[in-house]
Amino acid sequence: MVVEINNYEKTLQQTRTGLTWLTEECEYLIDNWNTPIERWEVFWDRMLLVDSLDRLVRKIHGYTGCVWNDERCSLYQPFDCCYCVKQKEE
Repeated sequence: MVVEINNYEKTLQQTRTGLTWLTEECEYLIDNWNTPIERWEVFWDRMLLVDSLDRLVRKIHGYTGCVWNDERCSLYQPFDCCYCVKQKEE
């Protein structure tokens, strides 16, 4: 994946796409615990990448709020964006 940190819209879209992928992959891994370690490693690497994208779009572009615009991260989504995590902590 190529990350273009100077492109606000692309970085935000990559964050959304990453959160969607993490949700789908997490569901798969929960149902398939015997998955080869290589797939788990990709999952953890992408999780860190999505977290970094979320932080970048906020720090570099000043983005505030949930990455899903006026919504909130889904209750069924195992990973929340930085904004929703902060809201839950308050």
